[in-house]
Amino acid sequence: MKLLVWMLFGVTIALMPFYTRAIINHDRGQPVTLAEILGDGELLVVSVVINAAAIGELMSKGEIPEHFKLAKVAVIGVSLALLCVMSTWFADVSSIHAGGAKLPDNHNMARESLAFFFATLVVSASSLALSEVEA
Repeated sequence: MKLLVWMLFGVTIALMPFYTRAIINHDRGQPVTLAEILGDGELLVVSVVINAAAIGELMSKGEIPEHFKLAKVAVIGVSLALLCVMSTWFADVSSIHAGGAKLPDNHNMARESLAFFFATLVVSASSLALSEVEA
């Protein structure tokens, strides 16, 4: 049940700015493509927030059964690695925007940030599932 609530409210609402951007682009006659909607890297920030919340949920969980401890360490390790990569990547992309340098290709940015988003969903769902395991 916790995973369903997380998916419906946490993830769906976190993606609201992208739905809004698609509607605005459509209303203005601009393209509504993944590259246009996700090409600036903001999905990386959303992924970081979703991932951080799931790590917090797992870390706040007290003891878990001994046979799940390795899974907990692995999930936290992968989550932290994703957080570091996505945060650093977004910082780089946003500094390029601020500095006026040549921006990354928005098709690649959309595709790659979407891949990281789906990886985040898998790892975050794993964190939430592990947080529900009773000791």
